[in-house]
Amino acid sequence: MTTIRKRWLKILLIVGLLAILITTLIFGIFMRRFFIDFTEENYSNQVENIKNQAQLIFEGNRINKNQLRLTLEDYLDEPVSNISVLDPQGRVLITVGKESNMMRDHMQRMMGDIDTFEIRDDGKLIGILRIQRTSAIQNSLLARRFTRTLLINSVISGLTVLILLVIASFYISREMSSELIKTAEDAKNADSKVILVEKPSKVKEIFDIQYRLSQLSKQLKLKEKLRKEAIDSIVHQSQTPLTVLRSNLEAILDEIITPDEKRFEILMTQVDQLILLLNTLDDRILTLGESINVQIKKMNLYEISEKLVKGLELKFEQKGLAINYDYSGDKVIHSDESLLVQIIYNLVNNAYKYTDEGSVDLTIDVTAETIKIEVADTGFGIEKSNKDKIFDAYYREDPKRNDGQGLGLYIVKNNVEAFDGTIDLISTVKQGTKISISLPRGMNTVN
Repeated sequence: MTTIRKRWLKILLIVGLLAILITTLIFGIFMRRFFIDFTEENYSNQVENIKNQAQLIFEGNRINKNQLRLTLEDYLDEPVSNISVLDPQGRVLITVGKESNMMRDHMQRMMGDIDTFEIRDDGKLIGILRIQRTSAIQNSLLARRFTRTLLINSVISGLTVLILLVIASFYISREMSSELIKTAEDAKNADSKVILVEKPSKVKEIFDIQYRLSQLSKQLKLKEKLRKEAIDSIVHQSQTPLTVLRSNLEAILDEIITPDEKRFEILMTQVDQLILLLNTLDDRILTLGESINVQIKKMNLYEISEKLVKGLELKFEQKGLAINYDYSGDKVIHSDESLLVQIIYNLVNNAYKYTDEGSVDLTIDVTAETIKIEVADTGFGIEKSNKDKIFDAYYREDPKRNDGQGLGLYIVKNNVEAFDGTIDLISTVKQGTKISISLPRGMNTVN
């Protein structure tokens, strides 16, 4: 398995090399074609000039042959090797360059290396111009030199570009691979820490991955926090019915209370609460961070709350506290039993923890429009500066007074919000606290 850096470098080099080869090939073909066209055009111009000079011989001899010979010698340039001016009968009048024998002239004429042009005056043949070339124009020495020079320069420029491409590819692959390696490292740690993108990539795709990893790590961290809160909440909610069960069973064993049908009903209520809590365990873990799903069903709020209070009486008596219970209004309602019981349990249990003497009063009033739950105590009260904090998770106003987790009122707040209800708090330090819950009756009715 190759690294992204090696693969990226290989791709860049292959693409660059192909681009250089194709560009060089196309450029070479066009430049050679341009040069040959230019040479052919230049040769045609030379021929016209030579014809014009040769024609002077046949127009009154206004120019002597020696002077013409010197003039024609100026045109002896690649690929022209010999220039001959002949009369209409084919007799040579002037020749510059190296003369060839007849056999060689014939062979060169067959090969197309000798060009013959007629010189006419008013349509009458007055002379013949013969130009001998060393080779075809496209295969001339000059053309071959140009092609060789073009090839050498193309190779040099190609190698230069290739070297620059290697350097650029190495740099680009190093930069991109380092970003991808860092991103891959962040992906490994996304479930253990929050990923912060300190140096965002300039490459859009890598930047998108970095951003999504950062968001994912935050969500995972939040999920971890919510999972801890959910588990702690479940443990917290199980403590109260277990404490009630334990205190009542110990009282029965110590013969402090006599087990009767009513007492067993109270204990069974605590067992039912534990079963209800365990039955909703999967849903609460799977719906972390989501709103609580309110499940409406028929329930007898009066009987459930009465058994809850009866189960707590022994616990209160052992601390020297009184628990007073008052219920008014409809006894049978349609609501979410689990959420309502959690609200009542946690309000009463929280009042118990922060009250050393006096009483805790639980009042439930069910009207046509609302369900009102009120818990008042004669405990320590809450400092004014802390009133906004007591509903936060894991907050305890005075950790020395109890060993709780600080989740009781947090659970109450979440459950009340699920009902779209309201919470009111009145507290005076060293006098006590009263928490009032109001839940709309409308949403607690089955259609």
